[in-house]
Amino acid sequence: METKAAKKTLNSTIKGARAIIGAVSGAFTQEWKSSPGTGARAALGKWVLTSVRHLAAITILAEEHDLSTVADVHYRQMFEIQLQARHFLESPPSEHDHLAEKISAWGCMDFLEKLEPVKDLEVVRKGYEEMTTQLSLYDPTLVASITIERKKNLHWFCQSYTQLARDVSKPGENLASVYRITSGGLHGVWDLTLGVANPRPGFLDLRGYPDEQTMFRWAADLVDRASLLLIDIWNEAAVVVGAPSVDLTTILADARKKAS
Repeated sequence: METKAAKKTLNSTIKGARAIIGAVSGAFTQEWKSSPGTGARAALGKWVLTSVRHLAAITILAEEHDLSTVADVHYRQMFEIQLQARHFLESPPSEHDHLAEKISAWGCMDFLEKLEPVKDLEVVRKGYEEMTTQLSLYDPTLVASITIERKKNLHWFCQSYTQLARDVSKPGENLASVYRITSGGLHGVWDLTLGVANPRPGFLDLRGYPDEQTMFRWAADLVDRASLLLIDIWNEAAVVVGAPSVDLTTILADARKKAS
């Protein structure tokens, strides 16, 4: 009975998440009254839409039940987007387009650096050439400064993600600790400790969860956290760009009306 209740909770949470995706997507298409520049619109737009896709992927993995145990990777990507977006939004609006150009140039240089060893392969050659041309369009001074920062193994925001999380945490938040915990489970180091049981000699239990009820509840918790994260990402951006925010209570109430 408890397993059925847990599964019902998961299904309800997934429906709520998809209602949130619809609400954020709808708000995203409304007018951005603060008229951010093209660069800022591109950066914020890409981050929001990528977060929407990550949440959609989480709901699909949760529906497949056992696959929900690997959905944390999408949550961490959303979390890193939130940290970067906050840093971006906390900078003066007059700097947003410059920061967007820096992020774009940084990504271009990162692409070229990582594909350098295989740039002559047929499947890579065209993209490498296009990125090389793209890099030539950026301000040489900007490219030079990024080169120096990249040699120090920095990110575009010039610090580690943990330090960034610490810097953008609001009162009452401890995003640095959340980030460390979220990241810790994704490197495979915890897997042997937390994901393998040996209850009797000669028998290994390699499930990532103790039982179905726990699996459903863990999945529902992840979908719920990711859904709230998407709302935060969008609403924080909406305030700055002058777009409509979304309200969780209203979204869920509308979803219930449509279901009835």
